[in-house]
Amino acid sequence: MGRKISVDNALLIGVALEAMGRGKSVVLPLKGDSMRPLLKGGRDKARLTTSIPHSSFFIPYLYVGDVVLAQVGEGRYVLHRVVGMDGDRVTLMGDGNKTPEYCRREDVKAVAIDFCIRGRWIRARSPLLRFYGKVILRIVRLVRGLRGCLCQWSPRR
Repeated sequence: MGRKISVDNALLIGVALEAMGRGKSVVLPLKGDSMRPLLKGGRDKARLTTSIPHSSFFIPYLYVGDVVLAQVGEGRYVLHRVVGMDGDRVTLMGDGNKTPEYCRREDVKAVAIDFCIRGRWIRARSPLLRFYGKVILRIVRLVRGLRGCLCQWSPRR
């Protein structure tokens, strides 16, 4: 069995972005639990690319529901689902998060093309995962709507 080593996130992502800039896809182990329940840090992996199909460091097709690697702050990257797009503004949210994060279109550095979930590779845009993404998006919108209603409602005294 292979030995595990720990690498600084900034270094790992820098090397991955460099490789993807040369037209390669990279497989990164997931950290954290922001994409739970589907993806679990320490167990699952994502294959990322910036070239769909063959353009260097450019993602020509980005859809609501895609899982992307995006820079959301100085040296801070997240692997989250696109839940909205408005012009150049992209709204991201981890499936397990309660609040969205925002970035510009140019801050989206890569898109997930496959996931290794419990040791089994699944296409990110497969019918099963697209269905899962749509269900998650509907739940997110429902919760936001309920939260908005509950915040406006106050019991009369």
